[in-house]
Amino acid sequence: MMQLLLSFAFFLLNFTSGFIISPHGQNFRTTTTTTQLQAAKKNQVTLTLGASVNTESSSLPYKAENINAFLQDNWGLLISAGGKRPWEPITEVTDELRQQWIQQCEILGITPATDFTLVSVTTGGISFPGLTLTSLAKIGVQQKNKEDDTDITYEFGLLGDTREVKGLPPVVWIYKKLTGDDDDDKSDSGGGNTGQKSLTSVTYRINDDDTVTFRTETFLEI
Repeated sequence: MMQLLLSFAFFLLNFTSGFIISPHGQNFRTTTTTTQLQAAKKNQVTLTLGASVNTESSSLPYKAENINAFLQDNWGLLISAGGKRPWEPITEVTDELRQQWIQQCEILGITPATDFTLVSVTTGGISFPGLTLTSLAKIGVQQKNKEDDTDITYEFGLLGDTREVKGLPPVVWIYKKLTGDDDDDKSDSGGGNTGQKSLTSVTYRINDDDTVTFRTETFLEI
């Protein structure tokens, strides 16, 4: 299990940081970008930026461990940049959240699974004197099995993201006024949803030489 964990860690470094780090060959990455202008409202134009990234690791050694069980125990590494970002499961999944996830799956073009998990991930933050800004992403995680129950795919879909602002009340008030986050309807945590769409699929294949290759397909639109 330790050997497989180390091999998976090399893939995570490439997947989460953008650097190619592999002792067994070269990882492969392809990226495509799109730009689109849309008329959102009268006298308004919306600029939409999109990008898709496909990453495939080199062939990694592994022993006879059950990789499905390994991924079930370690998928948290994929949403936390290899354990660098704090995250926690959302334990109270209301009917409203469940319906939101179903609708988001339709937008992302995937089939919602009966059993899924919602998590909250701290994706970044900045700190100034008197003001701390934290970005929180709400992500849906679901597992897809093939009919023969051998290989599995994990899908990570962005359900929403918010900005959490804390600090001295006058500084927070000025920040909200300048950024337009002073509308309480935007978020109950003091920040607005940025309207991003994101989907990441992670899967693997067993090669003929008894090695394993991990693959991710990621799409982001803002």
